[in-house]
Amino acid sequence: MWIAELNGQIVGDIAMIKRGTDRAQLRWFGVDTHVQGQGLGSRLLKTAMDFCREKGYTHISLGTLDILKPARHLYAKFGFHKIESEFFNEWAEGRDIYHELWVCERQ
Repeated sequence: MWIAELNGQIVGDIAMIKRGTDRAQLRWFGVDTHVQGQGLGSRLLKTAMDFCREKGYTHISLGTLDILKPARHLYAKFGFHKIESEFFNEWAEGRDIYHELWVCERQ
């Protein structure tokens, strides 16, 4: 897990967990809305992906929601692609939301 701070306040975090010899999963990723759009998410994800490369993880997965468009754009920028989408309305409050599984496979 990595934590980003600004002026002593936590403004972002990301966590990876091992899922096998060559597999990892992004389990937590968040950036405070006040600092979004300033590159912090990219830096956190790059740090996590570099860690995965160092550890030899070639298959990295994550779950996200279709309504999180900036996050999905960032995942695609780092080589992730969506492989599964499932209707998910637990937090929907009257709108259709889909849970998505994304993967990144590297050599």
